[in-house]
Amino acid sequence: MEYGAKESSDSYLAEYDKLVSRYKNIESKCNSIIETNEKRRIQNIEITKFIDEIKKLDTPPIEFDEILFHHLISKIVITKDGYAIFHIKNVTSIRLEI
Repeated sequence: MEYGAKESSDSYLAEYDKLVSRYKNIESKCNSIIETNEKRRIQNIEITKFIDEIKKLDTPPIEFDEILFHHLISKIVITKDGYAIFHIKNVTSIRLEI
C-alpha cells in the first residue's frame, strides 16, 4: 500500500510540475501581450499628437520644416542597396529608394 501511495504522490508531483510550467508559459505570453498593447497605446498617443500638430498648421508644410522633421524622425538609415529607411519616433519606419 505504501508503494501505491508513493507512486501516487510522484504522479501528483509530476502533474503539478507540468501545470506550473504551463502556467508560467501562459503567464509569459500574457505579459508579452500586455507589453505589446502598452507599446501600441503609446504609439497611438504619439500619432494623435502628431496629427494634432499637423491640424494646427494653417497650410500643410510645402517647404522643409526642420522642427517638424526633428519632431517626427528618430533616425535615418542608408542601406547598401540604395534605400533610405526613415524611422518615425515610436511608430514605424518608411523605406524609400534613393
